[in-house]
Amino acid sequence: MIAALGGKSDRLGHVEVDPADPSAPQRLVDTAVERFGPLDSLVVNHGRSQLGRWAELEADTLDAAWAVHNIVPIDRTVNGRA
Repeated sequence: MIAALGGKSDRLGHVEVDPADPSAPQRLVDTAVERFGPLDSLVVNHGRSQLGRWAELEADTLDAAWAVHNIVPIDRTVNGRA
Protein backbone atom coordinates (compact mmCIF):
# COMPACT_ATOMS: atom_id res chain seq x y z
CA MET A 1 0.00 0.00 0.00
CA ILE A 2 2.79 2.45 0.87
CA ALA A 3 4.41 1.86 -2.54
CA ALA A 4 1.09 2.38 -4.32
CA LEU A 5 0.80 5.76 -2.59
CA GLY A 6 4.26 6.84 -3.73
CA GLY A 7 6.37 5.44 -0.90
CA LYS A 8 7.30 6.83 2.49
CA SER A 9 7.58 10.58 2.55
CA ASP A 10 7.32 13.55 4.85
CA ARG A 11 3.54 13.01 4.73
CA LEU A 12 3.20 9.22 4.67
CA GLY A 13 4.66 6.47 6.82
CA HIS A 14 4.11 2.99 8.14
CA VAL A 15 4.49 1.63 11.66
CA GLU A 16 3.87 -1.98 12.59
CA VAL A 17 2.57 -2.60 16.11
CA ASP A 18 0.54 -5.28 17.84
CA PRO A 19 -2.79 -3.64 18.71
CA ALA A 20 -3.24 -6.11 21.56
CA ASP A 21 -0.09 -4.72 23.22
CA PRO A 22 -1.20 -2.05 25.73
CA SER A 23 1.91 0.04 24.95
CA ALA A 24 1.27 -0.01 21.19
CA PRO A 25 -0.98 3.07 20.92
CA GLN A 26 1.53 5.29 22.71
CA ARG A 27 4.43 3.92 20.66
CA LEU A 28 2.43 4.57 17.50
CA VAL A 29 1.70 8.17 18.46
CA ASP A 30 5.29 8.77 19.63
CA THR A 31 6.64 7.44 16.33
CA ALA A 32 4.23 9.60 14.32
CA VAL A 33 5.10 12.75 16.29
CA GLU A 34 8.82 12.04 15.95
CA ARG A 35 8.50 11.61 12.19
CA PHE A 36 5.85 14.22 11.33
CA GLY A 37 5.78 16.67 14.24
CA PRO A 38 2.60 17.64 16.13
CA LEU A 39 -0.47 15.73 14.99
CA ASP A 40 -3.77 17.25 13.94
CA SER A 41 -5.19 13.82 13.15
CA LEU A 42 -4.02 10.24 12.86
CA VAL A 43 -5.50 7.56 10.61
CA VAL A 44 -4.97 4.10 12.02
CA ASN A 45 -5.80 1.05 9.97
CA HIS A 46 -5.37 -2.25 11.71
CA GLY A 47 -6.40 -5.79 11.12
CA ARG A 48 -5.52 -9.41 11.47
CA SER A 49 -6.22 -12.24 9.09
CA GLN A 50 -5.56 -15.93 8.98
CA LEU A 51 -5.85 -18.21 6.01
CA GLY A 52 -7.74 -21.44 6.41
CA ARG A 53 -11.18 -22.87 6.74
CA TRP A 54 -13.14 -21.75 9.76
CA ALA A 55 -13.31 -25.27 11.19
CA GLU A 56 -9.52 -25.66 10.87
CA LEU A 57 -8.54 -22.50 12.78
CA GLU A 58 -7.16 -22.92 16.28
CA ALA A 59 -8.95 -21.29 19.20
CA ASP A 60 -6.00 -18.98 19.99
CA THR A 61 -6.02 -17.73 16.39
CA LEU A 62 -9.71 -16.88 16.65
CA ASP A 63 -9.20 -15.28 20.07
CA ALA A 64 -6.41 -13.06 18.72
CA ALA A 65 -8.49 -11.98 15.73
CA TRP A 66 -11.48 -11.21 17.97
CA ALA A 67 -9.29 -9.16 20.31
CA VAL A 68 -7.67 -7.12 17.53
CA HIS A 69 -10.91 -6.38 15.70
CA ASN A 70 -13.28 -5.94 18.63
CA ILE A 71 -11.89 -5.85 22.16
CA VAL A 72 -8.83 -3.64 21.58
CA PRO A 73 -10.63 -0.78 19.78
CA ILE A 74 -13.42 -0.74 22.35
CA ASP A 75 -10.99 -0.86 25.27
CA ARG A 76 -8.79 1.89 23.82
CA THR A 77 -11.81 4.10 23.16
CA VAL A 78 -13.80 3.49 26.36
CA ASN A 79 -10.80 3.55 28.68
CA GLY A 80 -9.04 6.46 26.96
CA ARG A 81 -6.02 4.42 26.00
CA ALA A 82 -5.97 5.54 22.39
